[in-house]
Amino acid sequence: MTASWQENAERELSSAREALKANLEGRSRVSARRAAGCAVKEYFRRCGVGEPINNYYHLLLSFSEYPGLPDDIRSIARHLCQRVDENYSLPDQVNLVTETELLVHYLAKQIKQLNNQK
Repeated sequence: MTASWQENAERELSSAREALKANLEGRSRVSARRAAGCAVKEYFRRCGVGEPINNYYHLLLSFSEYPGLPDDIRSIARHLCQRVDENYSLPDQVNLVTETELLVHYLAKQIKQLNNQK
């Protein structure tokens, strides 16, 4: 049986949290992006948005420009696409794990509403 998008997102979030505890920030960022990508991909699928994009970075870029998003969600998507600086850090002490948790929760609610409209 194939895991649901929620199970995949939670597994990636768990991996991101563990990597952050181990001071593996790069690995944590990658896992956070994958968790967000799982949720965005499902949201776009349910909305019937274009061809599926399998590259989560490009998927998140598209999502960050999607019309009608709340400013905080758009900001999170942009943070997930942001490049690290020469010290391999994100500016402004961005916590991608916390932000990704908010994004996944938001999209879960949106997907549930889309399901209820059918």
